[in-house]
Amino acid sequence: MKDDDLDLLLGSEERILPSSGFVASVMRLVREEAAALPPISFPWKRALPLVGGSILALGWTLVALVAFSVWGLPAAPSAEPLPPAIISAIAIAKSMQVVWIVAALAASAISVKLSNWLAR
Repeated sequence: MKDDDLDLLLGSEERILPSSGFVASVMRLVREEAAALPPISFPWKRALPLVGGSILALGWTLVALVAFSVWGLPAAPSAEPLPPAIISAIAIAKSMQVVWIVAALAASAISVKLSNWLAR
């Protein structure tokens, strides 16, 4: 196909014109939308303390989890030691890195809940 053939095909099309009231109705809707009040902005000043507190709480949790995974459980205040089943469960959990999996799941759940709460 040559350029002349293409020009002939495209030039012979009928022009499509909008109906008589279409332009006026669209412009009326555009003017109404422009005159409407702007949307309410998000109250960032009220949300910043919550976001800051959440970041601090998450950081403190991560520090506690790292300390727990490095140093283990603190000494029990009572004279009775932990039952052997609990001690073996803790040892298995530490060897399987369950702490990091639980921390990742908790961080994901907290971020989803926080984003859903802020979106409302």
